[in-house]
Amino acid sequence: MDLDSPSTTGCGALPARNEIRVLPADGSLVLLKDHCLRKFRFFLCFVNPEPPGYFLLIYICRMSHKRTGAVGALLDIYENEVESLITVIGGISEHFLKRVLDPTTDDPNCRSIQSILTHVVHAGFGYAVSIRKIKSPAEQRPEPENHPTISAYILSLHRMFTYTEDTLQLFTDNELRITENKDKIMTGWHQQYDPEQLMEHAIVHIMRHQRQIENLICNAQPFNQENHS
Repeated sequence: MDLDSPSTTGCGALPARNEIRVLPADGSLVLLKDHCLRKFRFFLCFVNPEPPGYFLLIYICRMSHKRTGAVGALLDIYENEVESLITVIGGISEHFLKRVLDPTTDDPNCRSIQSILTHVVHAGFGYAVSIRKIKSPAEQRPEPENHPTISAYILSLHRMFTYTEDTLQLFTDNELRITENKDKIMTGWHQQYDPEQLMEHAIVHIMRHQRQIENLICNAQPFNQENHS
């Protein structure tokens, strides 16, 4: 899917956030709609399109998670969100990655998909570093990097998740929850979080920027080569 020239009639190539596309045995395309099924919208399977098959698909997907406990739940959900974002950006060309899609914004992190992804990766490392500092106070967040290709961003997103996974595995489930404000993490936006709360913020941060990218793709005008020669 090349997103250099998005459709002006909407996101024809992108499924809705609450769709699953499945291919039943007869070869027809079935869209299963339900808000709670957003995580599984890109699965392509030979299943019975009737409700028994639909529930079997969801059951198998959810049972594929191996992690346990509060740490495991946070990592499973975070990984789902990272992979969901990667699915959305996977077909973006180098040109469309760098193209300014919101020239009116005052936020330099939101002008292009490139700037959004740089922010997402940098913030993701920031959340994990802030948590790891509880155990290793000298830990430092890496500097933000603008990458020229989507493949480089996908690699960075995977590295960000791996670093986060390694970080959370330093903690027990009980250590994720801190009740005393003096022991909580002070963020750069001057709010206090315990590790569990900060990870919940990190998860929603990915979701919000995925939504932002989807909207930018849907609303982008076709690129006119004649006007940019």
